[in-house]
Amino acid sequence: MCRGPLAILAGALLIGSLVTGCGRPRPGLERAVSAPWRATFGGESSDSESFSIPTIGRQNVVIDLFAGDVTIRATANPPGTGDEQGIAAVTITRRGMHGPTRKADSTASLPGISASVGAEWREGNSTIVVNATTTHEEPWLQAADVDITLPMLGSVVVRTSRGHVYITNNSRGVDIETSKGDVRVVTQFPMSDPTTILNRDGDIDWRVPGTSAGTYDLESVGGLVFARCPVGKWLCTDAANSDRRMFARLNDGSSRVVMRNVDGDIRIAVLENPADIGTYIWNP
Repeated sequence: MCRGPLAILAGALLIGSLVTGCGRPRPGLERAVSAPWRATFGGESSDSESFSIPTIGRQNVVIDLFAGDVTIRATANPPGTGDEQGIAAVTITRRGMHGPTRKADSTASLPGISASVGAEWREGNSTIVVNATTTHEEPWLQAADVDITLPMLGSVVVRTSRGHVYITNNSRGVDIETSKGDVRVVTQFPMSDPTTILNRDGDIDWRVPGTSAGTYDLESVGGLVFARCPVGKWLCTDAANSDRRMFARLNDGSSRVVMRNVDGDIRIAVLENPADIGTYIWNP
């Protein structure tokens, strides 16, 4: 009975993405619509496992997946004194995607995905570590999505493939490598740490406040580079700059912010309120 409305909503999301110029909507919305669609018509199977990790102060996060989406969201505002206690909620969703004629194979493949979640002390900071691997003979038909909600987030390292990476309210730099998915970093905290984002077949959105600083080195092959910086001091005068490559400095910062993309756009926004966005991100 729900197939008609679901199909209409999925079509509306697709049309919206084409109109706005950003490939996918806000994290959570796409999954809420597409997951039941994929399960009903695409032969996808999934199961989830949740973990609770006690935290004290700011947590770094390190994630290494064979494939899958990553969503990390910090809730604290402001970051606090550093000794507040809280809970990090971690959910891992295993997915088999063998197609509409192989639903049984999708379900049978799920036990082949192994995942681990833990807390370690790394480089002087408490760190949440998540890993996922698979022994399935068709790993390209599987994924392990990771969703984390925690009070305070420091730095983030993500290695995945065929996955979106969405990070909200990190207070330190990020190091991200993915493909076939969008990368979206939106934070209210000033970014002045070294950062690297490498992507392929998806867009990169970087939205930070005007008190951030850094030396930006941006390049897209097969895509465009955009920047909108109404606040802060954005110096962008390099002779090599074009619509696909950009060298710039924000507030005389020296830490390198390196972004590379293939067949996708890079969008930089330096704003008073970086999180002031709707369902889709416009250019930029």
